[in-house]
Amino acid sequence: MNKISQTMEAACARHADRTALVVDGERLGYRELGQRIEEAAARWQTRTEQRIGIMARNSIAYAVHYYALVRADKVPFLLDYNLTPEEVGLIAVSTGITHLLLDSNRVAAFGAAVELVTTYEDGLSHVHVVAVAAGRRAAAASLDPHLPFHVRHHRHAQVHRVL
Repeated sequence: MNKISQTMEAACARHADRTALVVDGERLGYRELGQRIEEAAARWQTRTEQRIGIMARNSIAYAVHYYALVRADKVPFLLDYNLTPEEVGLIAVSTGITHLLLDSNRVAAFGAAVELVTTYEDGLSHVHVVAVAAGRRAAAASLDPHLPFHVRHHRHAQVHRVL
């Protein structure tokens, strides 16, 4: 188990009855947070994808899936919610992201660029990035690899490697 997961697990055990998160008036205690993380991590551990982008507004589901991905030894990439499908495609090509967690209401905006894998009860959808990444591979390959990441890609693209 990695250090982030150990720290979260210890916090959930130590502060089980305290409030862990408050988002838009919704409260979640540490005990329930820990349970949701473990349930989601168990689903992610059965998946072969290693690099997963998360592109969602701040929510309890966002936090749960982030920690679940870390717990499942995946590499979550936090993406700016306002990125276009084309920008996400460039990022996917350069980072190796093949799957995204999106707010379910954003899936339609990506059209044929993604294939729906599943929609979770918490309002996030797991999608496979297809057409965007494939269609932008040539453009990304033509960029000078010696330029800094933020220069090679759209200036608003924010990607953070977590682990």
